[in-house]
Amino acid sequence: LVANAGTMALAHLREDREGCMKRSGFPPPYQVLDQLNGVPWKIHLNAAARGMLLTGLQGGGKTMLLVWLCMQFDQFGIPFFILDPKLGLKDWAGFLNAKYIDTDDISIDFSPPPGLNYEQFLTSLMSPLGDIVGLIYGTEILQEAAQICISLKKQYNQRTGRNTEISLFDIYQSIPFVKDVSKGRRLGYREAVSTSIGRILSGSGDLFKCRKGIDLATLFDRNVILGCRSITDDFAAKFLSLYLLYWLYESERFSPPCDNLKRVIVFDDASRYLSIRGGFDAASTTSPFTDIFSRLRSSGNGVVAVTQIPHLADPGILALSHTIACVGGLHFGKDTRLLADMMGLDETQRAGLSKLTRREVIGFSAGADFRNIVHGQTCDVPDQTGGRRG
Repeated sequence: LVANAGTMALAHLREDREGCMKRSGFPPPYQVLDQLNGVPWKIHLNAAARGMLLTGLQGGGKTMLLVWLCMQFDQFGIPFFILDPKLGLKDWAGFLNAKYIDTDDISIDFSPPPGLNYEQFLTSLMSPLGDIVGLIYGTEILQEAAQICISLKKQYNQRTGRNTEISLFDIYQSIPFVKDVSKGRRLGYREAVSTSIGRILSGSGDLFKCRKGIDLATLFDRNVILGCRSITDDFAAKFLSLYLLYWLYESERFSPPCDNLKRVIVFDDASRYLSIRGGFDAASTTSPFTDIFSRLRSSGNGVVAVTQIPHLADPGILALSHTIACVGGLHFGKDTRLLADMMGLDETQRAGLSKLTRREVIGFSAGADFRNIVHGQTCDVPDQTGGRRG
């Protein structure tokens, strides 16, 4: 399917690269897969900070490759956070030294990251929230509802001497109290805002309804698998991913540029959780995700997008994903053409993507020393019974 460099040439490259890493004090490259010529494909750990796309058909081996990668992250002390909408990784939590958390069992409030207050954080969140729910107009209504909540929070603190937080449900309940919306266009805008936020709330259970939620700072500094099967609405799915990335983005706003990988955020259904299709401008190639991702990667935060349908994921995030692995093949023309463009495949190689067998991988990393296309198989993963799984 693709031309591989000779075994001796790659072995020499591997030895030279690992020796350089040891001399420089950086961790050595980690193995991604086994090439067909017997030489492991290794890339530097920090390449994950520049984004990674894992794609392929259902049952092709994506989950096992993801488990293998998370084993490498854990080995080097890099915390990972996985959104798992299909519960496919629940049984691997203990093996990966990760805590499994179900969205049914937690809530997420709008507490700002350390160093920011509600005026800075909450009001700036309303604009990307409006983009997620497809608002052309009416974002200012969200802004005003947020200000109402902030004012009520301050009054409560002064009256009782106790602190409280703000939830998305509070924003929703404040929308009817926004002024000057009794008639005309603003009345229609208010109804659109209320309906959209209501969809997020109804499609996410109690996740955004409580004023005191889980501590995101602690959550992002440990290995976590977040089970999201109960997220039933597309707005809710995209808002959950947006909020988590935006919170992390704001917490890193004043961090200096960093090339070393700090943590990894994995979306195991990027076509749904990192999608901009169906919004107010379905033809747009930009979204809030693109800007957030750019900031995160410059501060050492890697995003791994896993999807069976890559052409439906946010194109900005795909464009910024420098490491790509196609596991078990793709069939749909839009997907194979997208991957061919991203990896520089010719027409014959593109057609070959539909012929990959289970665990067979085509990979490419723009951040690796060896920048050609590699062809191999996923590594074996030990299972909980001591056997091997692929």
